[in-house]
Order: sequence, then structure tokens, then C-alpha cells
Amino acid sequence: MSHSSLLTLEPLSKDDRVLFVGIYTDPDTMKHIGPALKKNKALELFENVTTKKDRNLFYIIRKTQNKASLGVIGLMKNHKSQSGHELGVMILNKYKNLGYAYKATRILVNYAFDELGVPSIVVFCQLDNAGANRIAEALGFKNQGVEINPKTNVKSIKWEIIRE
Repeated sequence: MSHSSLLTLEPLSKDDRVLFVGIYTDPDTMKHIGPALKKNKALELFENVTTKKDRNLFYIIRKTQNKASLGVIGLMKNHKSQSGHELGVMILNKYKNLGYAYKATRILVNYAFDELGVPSIVVFCQLDNAGANRIAEALGFKNQGVEINPKTNVKSIKWEIIRE
């Protein structure tokens, strides 16, 4: 997988179960994503994404030098679009606001366009998640307006970037 001198994105493997479940069950980490999952639901999701890789690609974000795990980033086929993909990133609390989400997103966007041939990528950032919205804009995503999640009634900005 792609990497930089600072970060490496490694495909999610069975060895990453504890980290994955820990992220998806932590209310602080999930506060801008959705409700934290119960452990059994997080385990079910983990099994799903590690066995059905044709639809979703999940990666562990690690520091290149010491292999410390920083979070998870994923590229999912967007059900609302025939050709696009949705990107999501979750950073462990102790590594937030250090630029890792920006760098990991940049690595995955470049990989998706250059290696996978993905035509477009969208991200949904909750209105109150200023950091995520800044990252999307800084990476060249274009604001497509506000959408309301019908399940949670949460307002998010939809950002999109199209391969050149």
C-alpha cells in the first residue's frame, strides 16, 4: 500500500481486530461519525470488512518509523453513486489534531485515483467538525452542499473530488 516518510497505510487484517473494535466502540472517536457501536456490532462489522474486500477497502494508519497504529481509513463504494467512492477516516484520540488525518487522506486519495482508477471520491463531514471540513477543502474537495443523514438527522457537508 501507499506510504509517505511519515505514514503507511496497511490493509486491514485479522490481527487488527482489537484496534478496529476499540475505535468503533469509543464514543469520543465516533462522535463525528455516528453513534459508537456495541462490541458485538463492531465485531460483526470487522468480519464484514475483512471478508468482503470487493466493496470496501479498509487500512490501518501507522507511523512509518515505529509502526504505531494511529487509526483507520476506508474507501467504500458509494451506494448513491454508480462510479464514486466514499472515504472515511478515524484517528485515535491521542493522535488527533497532529495532521495525521490530512496526510492519510492525501495518501489514500492519490492511491485511489492513480492505482485503483476511482473516478470520484466523496466525504461527509458534520457541520461542527471544523477540522474535517478544513482537511477536505485543503485537499481539493469541492463543497457539494449540506445533506441530512436520514437515520441520525445529523447535517453534514458533502465534499467531492473528481479525478483529473
